[in-house]
Amino acid sequence: VQFKVIEVKPNKKAIGSIKIVAREEKKAVLSKISGVLGKHSISIKEVIQVMAKDNVAQVIVTTHECMENSIKKAIDKLNALQEVVKVNGVIRIEE
Repeated sequence: VQFKVIEVKPNKKAIGSIKIVAREEKKAVLSKISGVLGKHSISIKEVIQVMAKDNVAQVIVTTHECMENSIKKAIDKLNALQEVVKVNGVIRIEE
């Protein structure tokens, strides 16, 4: 696998993977996450949810192509959710 550095501009379209650590004991966590993404015009391509310790889940969301600044705004909103412990990171994917 080869990786290359790409310049990311605020209005550039990108495909991304967002790693979210969420409290699993809270109800409708995935619904709230998808709602935030939808409000920022981010379409979900794939979701993987893995249980970790202490009722905390790791949720990995891969998106369809969307605007970079939309991802940044959505991450701010996700971090503000009571159900989300933190957004661990974003990986940009080139297809």
